[in-house]
Amino acid sequence: MSPEQVFGLTVDARSDVYATGVLLFELVTGRVPFQEDTPQATLSKHAYDLPPPARAINPSLPPDIEPVLSRALAKEPDLRYQSAAEMAHALEHLADNLKRARTSDPLTSLYQEGVRAFEQGRWQVAVKRLDRLVALDPDYEDAAVLLEMAMSEAERA
Repeated sequence: MSPEQVFGLTVDARSDVYATGVLLFELVTGRVPFQEDTPQATLSKHAYDLPPPARAINPSLPPDIEPVLSRALAKEPDLRYQSAAEMAHALEHLADNLKRARTSDPLTSLYQEGVRAFEQGRWQVAVKRLDRLVALDPDYEDAAVLLEMAMSEAERA
């Protein structure tokens, strides 16, 4: 429930933007921004408290998500996105920026080269690229698993 709904004020499409912000927060963090023992306490949080930073809950989120969530979850309707289309545009812009950053990331290049070599059965190349990637970032997607499989295949070949 948006803050203006808690106070019994007039609602409009910006209340839906707030609700969408709550849903987005839950999608990226795995929990709602406010969850208290009673419905009244939860409503009070929606009315008065700022949500916790999403990155405090899920540190793997990109920093650029915070301003989008903050604006969607603003207490004052005039400070929120004024329409779902405006929020959608902001999310598309965020997605484009993340995609651009990711494709220029050297780790992503190593991963893509390793996966491509793996798919083509070029085991030595896959091992070389994935081994370098795992050395730089042991938790990068499924690189460690692919590396083990490529090493196993390279030994058999």
